[in-house]
Amino acid sequence: MELRNVRSFVAVAEQLSFRAAARKLYLSQPALTKQVQQLEAEIGVPLLIRQRPHIVLTEAGLAFLDRAKDLLRASNFAIEEAKQIQAGLAGSITIGFVAQAAFETLPDLLKKFRCKVPSADFRLKELSATEQMASLADGSIDVALLQSSSAPKGFDSMVLKSERVAIVHSVRHRLAKEAKVVLKDFADDIVFLPRRDEAADLREIILANFSRHGSTPARIQEIERVQSTICLAAANLGIALIPESAKAMRMQGVRFRPLLRPFVPIETRAVWRRKERSALVNVLKTLLAK
Repeated sequence: MELRNVRSFVAVAEQLSFRAAARKLYLSQPALTKQVQQLEAEIGVPLLIRQRPHIVLTEAGLAFLDRAKDLLRASNFAIEEAKQIQAGLAGSITIGFVAQAAFETLPDLLKKFRCKVPSADFRLKELSATEQMASLADGSIDVALLQSSSAPKGFDSMVLKSERVAIVHSVRHRLAKEAKVVLKDFADDIVFLPRRDEAADLREIILANFSRHGSTPARIQEIERVQSTICLAAANLGIALIPESAKAMRMQGVRFRPLLRPFVPIETRAVWRRKERSALVNVLKTLLAK
């Protein structure tokens, strides 16, 4: 069924005149008549009764008119949506993120994205760094937000945030009342680290900070989520080294101490596939570059 034939029928049905409908559509009257006849032949029932000088819709024509209008509206919407998606003004984008990015980086990014592309839809997936790279490779996500000291090989990336590491310990910790501490003061504490297969880069950044301060943690306990490390630190079961922005959690019973220089910062990166074809991803890249 050709849309031009449907459009011609609707014009005639609304105008109840071939002449007026032809004028509205900028068609010759014979061309318009032929299109309506083609539509009737395709459907197999008459839609119009031609009673000169008037046009009357058959019962089938009246029923078809409403559906034809719906079809044209849907067609116009589909065309406009396709144009907006091509221009990066609509569509859907899936963003993967590590839990630490949800404190500041992810909310800031989504605010900018919504402001620039209000009609677009975004889906969020909280995944480990390893899971994000696998999902980026197989197309399950479009952009990854992870914490890495270097750009992942085979992908393009951009640093969104560079921040200090903060020591988190209980307000009941033996050093809680000390005005100034250094990282090696905590060398005998249990240190909660992310699992190597979950966040290898973040783990290395934490250990590199110990090394910068001339120390190595004597006891390590692997924990998957940053929220869990803060809860365990609050219970005075050990300490955690986390991004300074995590203090936004405002959890009671803990103290955040930003590391003093020298320190290795934690970098949050946006990562995407090279030669990315998604217009929305390219819009996002432009936003990040500003």
